[in-house]
Amino acid sequence: MRSIRTKITLCLILTVLAGLAVSGSFSIALNYDSTMSTVEQMMSETAVLAAGRVQQELTAYKNVVIEVGCIPQLSDPNVSTEEKQAIIDGRAAMHNFQRGNIIGKDGISIFDGKDYSDREYVRQALQGNVFVSEPLISKITGKLSIMVAAPLYAEGNGKSIVGVVYFVPQETFLNFRLFRSVRTAALI
Repeated sequence: MRSIRTKITLCLILTVLAGLAVSGSFSIALNYDSTMSTVEQMMSETAVLAAGRVQQELTAYKNVVIEVGCIPQLSDPNVSTEEKQAIIDGRAAMHNFQRGNIIGKDGISIFDGKDYSDREYVRQALQGNVFVSEPLISKITGKLSIMVAAPLYAEGNGKSIVGVVYFVPQETFLNFRLFRSVRTAALI
């Protein structure tokens, strides 16, 4: 038979352990809820911040394409295709685009001769709109790409549309910008 002292000690230990288990479980549940709430709030704020950053990047790309669409040499029939290609390639390199292209009013590229008339970004730019496409499969690379297109104006005057100029940002530009925005938000 056990002594009363052993029984009391055992009961006391079991009571303390039960109390610790209940209070520990309660504390874990509260910490979990608090952590999840904080993470959810931070993710929402980060998503808003990242969306704003992406919007700024797309606006900058639109501004570049608008400016290129007003370069008079690109619409001048007396300027060679090689010179036009050099201008487009120079702007693409300057702004870290993969490539650029000039499409005539008929929807045909002056560089590769392919028909782009079925593309929404070409139709929109021919109507005078600056347009950022949804991700689509490139006719040149066969990879998923985003096109940023604007009208190409005759003599760069902003009045008569003679074609479309478009650029393709790097495939990872959104991932990099988003990562940088998230990292910056985490440091603030």
